Amino acid sequence: MNRAIAFTLVFLSFAGLANAADEKSADAMITRGLELRRAGKDAEALEMFQHADMLAPSPRTAGQLGLVESALAHWSDAEAHLNASLSTPLDPWVHKNHTLLDQALSIAKSHIGQIT
Repeated sequence: MNRAIAFTLVFLSFAGLANAADEKSADAMITRGLELRRAGKDAEALEMFQHADMLAPSPRTAGQLGLVESALAHWSDAEAHLNASLSTPLDPWVHKNHTLLDQALSIAKSHIGQIT
């Protein structure tokens, strides 16, 4: 029984380290994506944000995805990601960037039509 508990504790420790490493890698990818956006390379930035989102999904990665998708005129994807980000208003990054995200969402929605 003690062996099982020890194994579980070791496993949980490694899982915690892996999650921390994923978050650190995702943060690095977001930083790189922002650099690419400043350089006018939105398509490459999109890939960085997508990889970051796969590693450690967060309201910030969803927001960054929505913003770059808006820049690339991927309106439906932008709307979905911006809505996902804005659905967590208590997240510090979302709270700080709420106005920008809301404006981007309005723009995305203005480019999406519905057929009835």
